[in-house]
Amino acid sequence: MEFFQYILFVAVIISPICATEKNETNPFTGNLVNDTDKIDPYNSTRWTFTQSEALVQFLWDDMDGNAETKYVPDYSPAVIGLPFDFNLFGQNIRKVEVMREGGIRSADPEPWWVAVPLKVGEFGLTPCQIKFLFKGASLSIQWQYRPQESCNTGNSDDELSYQLKIHANGSIDFVYKQIPFGNLKDFQVQFPDVGSKFGVSYQYKVPASFDTFTLGLQLNVNETDIKDNTVVSVRPQPQCTTFRSLTSCMVGAKNANISCAWCSKAEICSSKRDFLREVWMENGCNCPDPRSSKPENYAWTSGTSITFIIIAITLTVLMIVSLIAHYYINKGYLFELPPN
Repeated sequence: MEFFQYILFVAVIISPICATEKNETNPFTGNLVNDTDKIDPYNSTRWTFTQSEALVQFLWDDMDGNAETKYVPDYSPAVIGLPFDFNLFGQNIRKVEVMREGGIRSADPEPWWVAVPLKVGEFGLTPCQIKFLFKGASLSIQWQYRPQESCNTGNSDDELSYQLKIHANGSIDFVYKQIPFGNLKDFQVQFPDVGSKFGVSYQYKVPASFDTFTLGLQLNVNETDIKDNTVVSVRPQPQCTTFRSLTSCMVGAKNANISCAWCSKAEICSSKRDFLREVWMENGCNCPDPRSSKPENYAWTSGTSITFIIIAITLTVLMIVSLIAHYYINKGYLFELPPN
């Protein structure tokens, strides 16, 4: 009787590992006029908007007169090889394609991604030569545009200048140093050839499936208040979906202190609360039916779950040993003194 009570106790401990978790989402609502911090709909990136001259001076890389500054050729393919791994949503990127109208994108067909601080057409604006600079495990790219004016002259009050910075850890910074006409909205009114959207997008493809999810955000210029000395920082959020194998799912979850599970059938790592929730359910990756004899296709990999399992196994072994010892003591088989 005591043994069955213990088994019930262990079941209560282990049950949270496979309990159905509440579906939590972070919907993107509102605009960016008054808000300075946002999370995208899939909870994959956090966006921070800061107006600070000191921060811009800290992040801005002065490329004029720097011997290490490189230039993007005017007509040849603008592909830059990276001396570091740019970890973008779990994928290590080693080369990027520079867009002359502003921004970078994937140099390879897969994975598809794009990061655009601002797209600027050439109608009414003179594009200056694109510069870039490596600094540690980061890359800075600079775009400059002038209205009907040569780039060879000195500094111009009408110059639009911004830099894009990518870091090895997947962080991205849009650094807007100088915005003519007060802000981007008014600048776009003066030059309609300026793009209406900017942001970061990444196409996540579910393995062995045609399902895709577009992570990140594309923002409207007219819904923002980007002025001189504004920084838009895009930081990756810790997510199970960035892990692409059972081993990385297990180790990554433990290091990031998040609860993840691996589904071998769908080849995905998920928290069951992220954007792969439906994929998880459709592939039967949810907790098993105790009446089923089929082999399981899931593995819980969070540090908390592993700790529960180890504790449960240890307690089970100790209880069995205790029951065996209790049985033999009652029978008088243990500690029986030899006859004189």
